[in-house]
Amino acid sequence: MAKTSKIKAILSQAKWYEKTSTWYYDIEMENGDKGSKGVKDKDSLKVGQELNYDLEDDGRGGFRIKAVKNAFQKAYGKIADNKEYQVGVMVGASINCATTLLAHDIIKKEQFEDTVKWLCNISLKMKEHFKEI
Repeated sequence: MAKTSKIKAILSQAKWYEKTSTWYYDIEMENGDKGSKGVKDKDSLKVGQELNYDLEDDGRGGFRIKAVKNAFQKAYGKIADNKEYQVGVMVGASINCATTLLAHDIIKKEQFEDTVKWLCNISLKMKEHFKEI
């Protein structure tokens, strides 16, 4: 069962494993879970960062924290983790939709900016919905 919590502390220095090209950290989550977390980018884990994960037995008396991807991340891979990219796509899609509404006289020019904001808000709500899937 997937859990969500924020990183409370990074308990060890990164250990590099050549075979898997992975950095491993021992971390503690705010909910009390502790375990080893592997990452490809040495600087990608930060205290306060929220993770969606499963806690798995590592077979050596400890636990492994394995990331769980939501539906959007599964569909779009690494770009799903890039917040700036996500915001850009959301705003671009909202502007495109509002432009179509304006072109078909469904909204007035004065309503354009508010419509874009409203569409962005709906996009954010849908993104939250995908986290639950």
